[in-house]
Amino acid sequence: MDISDYAAKDPSEPPTDQKRYQSLIGSLLFVGRMTRPEISLHLNLLGRRATEPSERNMRTALQVLEYLKSTPSEGITIKKPTKGKLSLEIFTDASYGGEGARSQTGVLMAF
Repeated sequence: MDISDYAAKDPSEPPTDQKRYQSLIGSLLFVGRMTRPEISLHLNLLGRRATEPSERNMRTALQVLEYLKSTPSEGITIKKPTKGKLSLEIFTDASYGGEGARSQTGVLMAF
């Protein structure tokens, strides 16, 4: 997805139904928080436009939904521990934006 899909409001873009957009973003935030942390950055950027969403923002949110539909086997699954042992795995990722940009860090813990 192009970063312009999350850009500031463009007066030439038609607005979309705010309640429908907010409902979609809220549902995606729940899914992202519970089982699909890889979409959290996209949801963060889309959530910034919750008060004045455009059609472009809605199309981008629907693309995230299509991505989730096309990758049902991805994500976090919680299974019963074998032989009474509980293991913890931690994955981290960082993107250093370079000079003048903000860095992004993410942590994923799997039990």
